[in-house]
Amino acid sequence: MSKIFTKDGVNYTMQCGRTFELQKVIHSNLGNEGPDHGREGIVWLAEEMDDGEAKGPMHIEAHAISKYHPFKAGKNGMHGSFGIINMPTGKEARLKFQFKDTEGNLRTMDEATFTFYDLDQAKKSTSLSTHALLDLGKGKLGREFVRAYGSHTHHTTLANETQIRVVHHDDHTLYMSMKVGTGGDNPVSPEHLTKLQMHRAVAFTYKNVKEVEVELGSTDGVAFRGFEFALLNVMNCRAVVVPPPGKPLPTKEIALLAGGFLGIVLLGLLVCLLCRARRPLTPEEQKAKIRSDLEKMAKRAQEVLGKEPVDYADPELVAIVDKLKAHKQYVKALCGAPWKDWSAVGACQVCQCLVDRKEKGLHCANGGHRICWKCMCGEMNWDKLCEDEMKKM
Repeated sequence: MSKIFTKDGVNYTMQCGRTFELQKVIHSNLGNEGPDHGREGIVWLAEEMDDGEAKGPMHIEAHAISKYHPFKAGKNGMHGSFGIINMPTGKEARLKFQFKDTEGNLRTMDEATFTFYDLDQAKKSTSLSTHALLDLGKGKLGREFVRAYGSHTHHTTLANETQIRVVHHDDHTLYMSMKVGTGGDNPVSPEHLTKLQMHRAVAFTYKNVKEVEVELGSTDGVAFRGFEFALLNVMNCRAVVVPPPGKPLPTKEIALLAGGFLGIVLLGLLVCLLCRARRPLTPEEQKAKIRSDLEKMAKRAQEVLGKEPVDYADPELVAIVDKLKAHKQYVKALCGAPWKDWSAVGACQVCQCLVDRKEKGLHCANGGHRICWKCMCGEMNWDKLCEDEMKKM
């Protein structure tokens, strides 16, 4: 059964047609780069689903059929409900995905869809014009791309206002990012996307396949790229009301009548709820959401930093820190100076906790004060921040 979520007191489930929900990583050794030993590849345990109805467990496998260079092999496998494969910028790898039963035998799937998410790039840092970059795919942008091979080309789904450039070749089609992105705009669920996240996703649907070949990579840039995917067509997902459990009806005839009436009522309720869901947030609701989102990020950063040993290269932590730093102008140091990136060890000006790394907080421009992320949110000028954010909206 698909996950149930509640909105305005009503339970819903997302129905996405034929899907394969990744459950966990069984083995991870893509390109023989670890972290596990033994056979090459990544093996996920998945549940085959049909509009939310479980059909049974199976394995999804990924194998490198070209040289694979990981950024951090231990981060491959799962990121939340997504499958994820990472590599440094400027690298690419051709992969073969396979569908197998739990005994390891290849299966032929009458239909299977892969959605790749968050195809974006870093800020421009090159002398080439934007037009030249789009034509050549070059420059220090770390532009993400997916090359899809096989019969997908007749079954590709993109948003109407896609931010993905499509280039057709004889044996494959290239899907490349066109817009800058940050960790703060990454999706958190394969099924629930914002409008922006939908514009940066592409879904490939295959018919009667045992194997699917894609190439993942990026142009030259800095740091690394994590390619997130799920085996569903996110563009076709729809929210469906989950009716509350009821008492059995006395006869078949009454059951049919009641079922028809309930269907009409639920349909009307769904229409009303969808209309209500489209109601724009009031200014106060927008302010509350902006504040809540940043405070949740600060709390999550503290949780990650509180673990031992701390993984300072954790993509989630890197993304959160980037997002928090982007709002440093809304806080002032005790000396009145603006904040800049951390550069020396010292205590937080509010709670006195040690700020000894750039991942833990900020440093004032005069050099004498530091602030941790939690206290940054506590001292923030929320009225000014919300006013500016609402102007952007």
